Amino acid sequence: MTPRKCYRIFFVRGQIRGCKSKSCGMNELSETQQVRSCKEAHGRARGKHSASGQARTACPCDDYSKKHSLVERKATAKFNTVISKMIDLTFRVRSFLKRGYVMKLREPMPELTGAVEWLNGEVTREDLVGDKPTLIHFWSVSCYLCKEAMPQVNQFRDQYKDKLNVVAVHMPRSEEDLNLEQIKQVAAEHGINQPIFVDSEHKLTEAFENQYVPAYYVFDREGKLRHFQAGGSGMKMLEKRVNRVLDELEKPE
Repeated sequence: MTPRKCYRIFFVRGQIRGCKSKSCGMNELSETQQVRSCKEAHGRARGKHSASGQARTACPCDDYSKKHSLVERKATAKFNTVISKMIDLTFRVRSFLKRGYVMKLREPMPELTGAVEWLNGEVTREDLVGDKPTLIHFWSVSCYLCKEAMPQVNQFRDQYKDKLNVVAVHMPRSEEDLNLEQIKQVAAEHGINQPIFVDSEHKLTEAFENQYVPAYYVFDREGKLRHFQAGGSGMKMLEKRVNRVLDELEKPE
């Protein structure tokens, strides 16, 4: 009689698979019984051998069991690592929010002081408040998402150049981001010709209580925070919020 396939259940990359051994001696089991693991079936056989004093007969699925067990352990370890990271991230976010390390809406714009250097001209808070709304965006030379979103930021700048102030803040994420020549080069490559606050000492970053790049802060003409968002996606939402603040300029006071 030709042996049937072994139906030992195990996990590979999150999917349930079966043992591929064709030499498994489970051919006499019913279809329902075959869903039991090889280890369980051959474990009973080994028990009989040891009880009768006979030498243990090698199980044809031993090699497969070893391989499957290794895969199971690796998959379980990887799964546990992902879960641990998710739990850690959850607690970090909760702790972050409890400490209040986020500017609240309607808070006034911080003073733009503490720059190591200004590129493309220097501006002050007084230059920005009272006339037009302002978009202040944080970026870094090592941030891929920042570079990916920069064309849309530049589009806001050019489209609303008579209605909106745009200021860039370079927030270094590591010592490698402190190279001023590299900042100038990347800014030129990505068309960042608005004023750039080089925040190598994180003074403005701390004043904004900012933790992210890219990050976007929209202030109304009175200098009050009206919108904040972080990350490379959601540019349509940013445009919507900018337009909402701009529309307020058209309304009679």
